[in-house]
Amino acid sequence: MVALLLKASLIVVVFLSFYKVFLEKESFFAVNRIYLLGSLILAFILPFIPLPKLVQGQGLVSDAIALIDPIESIGLGTDVASYEDKVDLQHPDSDKNAEFKEEGLSTAKRVKDPMYWLKMIYSFGVLVLFLKLLSQITGILWRVIKSKDKVKDGDTVIINTKLVKEPYSFFKYVFIDPEGYDYETYEQIIDHEKIHIRKMHQIDLLLAEIATIVLWFNPFIWAFRKEVEKNLEYQTDAFLLEGKMVRKDIYQMNLLKIATHNRPLNVTTNYNQSMIKQRILKMNSKKSRSHGYWKYAFLAPLLFGLLLVLNQPILGQSEGRTTLSSGQDQEYEMEKVNTDQMDKAYKSIYVLIDETTQEDRFSDMEELLAQYGVSFTVTGSEYRNGRLTAIDFKADLPDVHTGPYSTTSFPVILFKERDSGYGGLYNDIPARISPMGKSIVENNLNGVVVFHHDGSFRMNGSGSFQSH
Repeated sequence: MVALLLKASLIVVVFLSFYKVFLEKESFFAVNRIYLLGSLILAFILPFIPLPKLVQGQGLVSDAIALIDPIESIGLGTDVASYEDKVDLQHPDSDKNAEFKEEGLSTAKRVKDPMYWLKMIYSFGVLVLFLKLLSQITGILWRVIKSKDKVKDGDTVIINTKLVKEPYSFFKYVFIDPEGYDYETYEQIIDHEKIHIRKMHQIDLLLAEIATIVLWFNPFIWAFRKEVEKNLEYQTDAFLLEGKMVRKDIYQMNLLKIATHNRPLNVTTNYNQSMIKQRILKMNSKKSRSHGYWKYAFLAPLLFGLLLVLNQPILGQSEGRTTLSSGQDQEYEMEKVNTDQMDKAYKSIYVLIDETTQEDRFSDMEELLAQYGVSFTVTGSEYRNGRLTAIDFKADLPDVHTGPYSTTSFPVILFKERDSGYGGLYNDIPARISPMGKSIVENNLNGVVVFHHDGSFRMNGSGSFQSH
């Protein structure tokens, strides 16, 4: 979630900067509307689109986020000896394990405090803004229900009421105080709001408001929302004047009379004074020439560049390979294990690889698993700043989905249990796993742990094996 919010915020900054530098001065209001609306949508889609490995340093943003929001875990990097001192692996439900669990949870709580409070502040901001949006929509609908002076004009419903300080529209409803304006100005306002309704500008405003709620901590999203509002007004003014429904000078004079200092609703069209000044300036500016459309061609390299710096690359895939995309929690054919075909030498096997697993550990893991008839081979790996960012490996556990895998999402959890009868490959704690297996995964004891039928176990840690 943190990665998505930070990446989306960066995308908003880039798209807003591109708009302000290249597109804001153009009079291609319809195309700019598509650009602004598409930018909001892409801000929450691009973080989920990884590219193949193309250049060195790909995924710089993901690397930076990993430094800001490191993996929070219990016992991360704990050596095997210290783990064995604290945990009684032969008796999972012992008091000793309960004490360790309580101690681990206390440690995790302390480690997570800063991020916990940041998330609480973020959630509080989202809640406040959501309630504000909800109250605005509720107030508008209440006026629709309570108002008695409603005039249906085609697809538009005009609500004449003294309860509004300035005219505005919300979907098919136009709210206006008829006593506040002369007949000509009144008709001009209605014509203006009808264009907003016909062009469905309300959808743009709502999407911009939702994006602002989600990314409220980013000051650029507030500026982005303002650009969405301005462009919609520019487009409406252009339609009104091009249709020769009113003379430009009369229209502009009437806008000045309508202008208000009141703070407008976020989800409605409005006549705020500061925006009217910009609208008049835009109406008096020169129209853009058609060759100005070439600027939009730069969006292609912009999007490509964003994908390169945002997301970790996916490794190349050979035929028949299954790939775990970054951020997914995916189960691979978790099947019922046939105990008749199971190697009698072990009771359960757990393999855990996370971002702290070092390359020299892989050969030890392969060797230990081979002693139990389990084929496990790491065919490729990538590290950045000492942390594992991508891995290719082949695994062969009987009666569990097998084959080559490629992933940039961690941890990688591969396990097989005889008692529970299940096994599989995961990027998160599986729902069906024994308490002991869950404890191993939760405490990030990366490496291999093998339990025997007599209660003894073996594991590899820091390149060495421990037998009991």
